[in-house]
Amino acid sequence: MSPEKKRKHFNNIITKTAKTRRINKTPSWNSGKTGIYSQETIEKIRNSTLKQMQSKNFRKTNIEKIMERFLIHNDINYRYSFILKQRQYDFLLLDYNVIVECDGDYWHANPKFFPIPQDWQVIRQETDLIKNEIAGYVILRFWEDDILNNFQTVESAIYDLLAKTKLETVSGNAEKQ
Repeated sequence: MSPEKKRKHFNNIITKTAKTRRINKTPSWNSGKTGIYSQETIEKIRNSTLKQMQSKNFRKTNIEKIMERFLIHNDINYRYSFILKQRQYDFLLLDYNVIVECDGDYWHANPKFFPIPQDWQVIRQETDLIKNEIAGYVILRFWEDDILNNFQTVESAIYDLLAKTKLETVSGNAEKQ
């Protein structure tokens, strides 16, 4: 991706984020904060996030809306934004035991745009790896760029995994009989 296209892509993200904050009358998450958070502060943030998720007081991102439309269109039974082992996940495909995560390019440091991620992005990536390890489900992760610009690849990956998962379920049931 050219530097100009990359700049336009992220200016668009920043503009949308700022607009949402103005509409919601909320400051940015790190407004007025500097330095490293204490463990106590991190725990408060985590607990606050968990409360928001449990009360369903959240907004879907654009890429989550696109994914949800795809799941609905294909009659895939799912649960959106759920907590598992004190971590939040985007979509659980209930009939397949598959989790789908929609990773924003900026927040999760898509290497296409961030070959050298910032320290905080590295921490986010480490958190994603932990989520992958503790979930106990197959996890499909898709970049924002792919969801927005290459959705056929996203669809193919989901269809392929669901077909494989369905076959394993059917053959596993046949072996039990």
